[in-house]
Amino acid sequence: MLISPGFAMLFLLRSSTAEECPEKCKCNFSFQRVEINCSFTGLREIPFIPETATELYLHDNFLTTVAPGTFGKLPNLRTISLHNNHWNCDCHIAYLHQWLQHPTAAVHPNVTCFTPAAIRMKPVTEFRGTEYTGCRSLNLYPCRNMYPGSIIICLLCLLLLILMMCSFTTIKSNTYIFTPSNEFQISKHFKKSQRKSAKRNLLTEFELMNEWPGDDLENPLFCESMEILP
Repeated sequence: MLISPGFAMLFLLRSSTAEECPEKCKCNFSFQRVEINCSFTGLREIPFIPETATELYLHDNFLTTVAPGTFGKLPNLRTISLHNNHWNCDCHIAYLHQWLQHPTAAVHPNVTCFTPAAIRMKPVTEFRGTEYTGCRSLNLYPCRNMYPGSIIICLLCLLLLILMMCSFTTIKSNTYIFTPSNEFQISKHFKKSQRKSAKRNLLTEFELMNEWPGDDLENPLFCESMEILP
């Protein structure tokens, strides 16, 4: 019995695609439609879904949350059902809440919370973020995901900053400021004894400069007893 190459390729394609059907789920593969029906199967977590899926039915199970990025891996998805599950509306439901705000597929309505009891049957799309419970425990240890190398670099940068501040303070406390005028302004960072000593030295130098005979600078340095050599 001879089998045409086209039929053989179609058979292999359908066989390889059928292997991607999740366990306990029913799948229907056609040319432009890939239906994954996992409803009423007792699922407690979403199984691996082939990216070729166009219809996904997950209603009437025991699902409590959706891992971030789950639906982003299904670019061909057009229809999905998520109602009648045990959605736990804590911090882990944030991804589902955000995705339902701008879904990339038609979603069956009535996706509601199951726990906590205070907000049971409240639609997930109506959350504002403040209703989430259990969020504080996620922020108790903000540095737990930091690598040791990052911590060491931060400590070195902090030490360098402290050394620079100490050096700047030391230099600033040991300097004085003066202007080219008759009055010298000594920095306030000097001690009293240092300011008095510095001011006294500067005034002494000014007095010596004022007492220098200016006329002698214009006269040649000759004496009567000096002889001029040829």
